[in-house]
Amino acid sequence: MLTRSGVVVRDQTVLLRRINDDPHVMKKLMQELLKIKVAPYYLFDCKKVDGIRHFGVPIEVGLNILKKIRGFTSGMAVPTFIKHVPDARGKVPVYPDCD
Repeated sequence: MLTRSGVVVRDQTVLLRRINDDPHVMKKLMQELLKIKVAPYYLFDCKKVDGIRHFGVPIEVGLNILKKIRGFTSGMAVPTFIKHVPDARGKVPVYPDCD
């Protein structure tokens, strides 16, 4: 296994409607990744591409998930939410308001 050899493994999860768009599901997923020494890294907004548009959720859903899991699990289990912006170069992080 890579982690046994000292390789850092990071997860990039895509937020998908009716699959992992629930704070409890996402928190459990991120915690289970840490248990197997995989660091939650990015939570991607689903791209608006033909054939998968039905998996997309509003950006507020992703922000709400991060807001709900932050403070209820280790900070290492909270990924950075990434939004794909048309004509942008690279990944654009989006952060929830922290009240």
